Amino acid sequence: MDLNKFGDFLRKLRKEKKLTQEEVADILHVHRTTYVKWEGGTALPLNDSLIMLSDFYGVSVDELLAGERLTKDNVIEVHNKLLLSLLSKNRKFSKLILRLVISIVIFIAAFLIYYFITTYNSIHVYLLYGENEKVKARDSLLFITNDVMYLRFGNIYLNEEDKLLNINEIKIYANNELLFNGDPSELLIEYKRNTDYKKEKELLKSLSLSFEYDGRTYSLKLFGENDFKNSNLFENKHIDVNNNLEKIDQIKLDDRYKYDEEKNMYYYNDGNIDVKCFADTYNCIILNNGFTEYEFYPNNMLLKKLDKTNETEFVINYGEKLDKNEYDEYKSFKEKIYDKYLR
Repeated sequence: MDLNKFGDFLRKLRKEKKLTQEEVADILHVHRTTYVKWEGGTALPLNDSLIMLSDFYGVSVDELLAGERLTKDNVIEVHNKLLLSLLSKNRKFSKLILRLVISIVIFIAAFLIYYFITTYNSIHVYLLYGENEKVKARDSLLFITNDVMYLRFGNIYLNEEDKLLNINEIKIYANNELLFNGDPSELLIEYKRNTDYKKEKELLKSLSLSFEYDGRTYSLKLFGENDFKNSNLFENKHIDVNNNLEKIDQIKLDDRYKYDEEKNMYYYNDGNIDVKCFADTYNCIILNNGFTEYEFYPNNMLLKKLDKTNETEFVINYGEKLDKNEYDEYKSFKEKIYDKYLR
């Protein structure tokens, strides 16, 4: 509709009644500036105000909106114009709503993309463990995020007696630099990640633990097994080893093995596979054509596979639920190595 034409018609009706703008505003109980805007064509009254103006001036709402009185000659034309004006306004409103919806969708999509980029694969949890001839460390968890690392330390045992040690302070090093230092019963936090530690594989390869107990200092290398990372878009299907495959928690060495008293180790070689098992812990190293292929820790239900460059390919805690890839690797080890050489 034409607001200027509406305002001119309103002015004409007022003058026919010989009233001022202020007088009409008082009669209609509206502010004078509001009525001035109506006559000036800068604002359109709301529905209740249109009805009030229609009653006051004795014209229909259609006539007010059309900006002229209806006659037999112009009634169809005026109604058509009002209808077209209404349709045009609806189209403009629909376009406005569509633009608003598109803008909201784009904003939400941009936010989700940003959130995905900044959080995807940003949290890694590693199970830490280590062992030497004196002590063993178990059940520690290392949490690595984009900004900070957390360590929830587990337990330390004396190998000879399997005795749980009460330690007041531990030191964990990475690349020979102190990473964590404090009471192992508390959550240890490293707020500023050194740029040398951004490559997690390098960090995990270089971890070592140092502590004092009963006047002696103990040190051992730590290994990390990936326990969780938020990089799976869909939930991995896990397989319960207890229901699908025999758990290996012990080994039995037959008379094929020879004993090396100096190294306190049993060993066997069939030309291709070389198996070495330590008498005190029964942890085993399996070499294939001279290269270490597996490190096997039956007491802790851990299996570690290495490539030909002695780099860790994976570590499986087969006492827990496994995903399909872990299950297949565990089954392959059991059938090819354990069943043939270790039982």
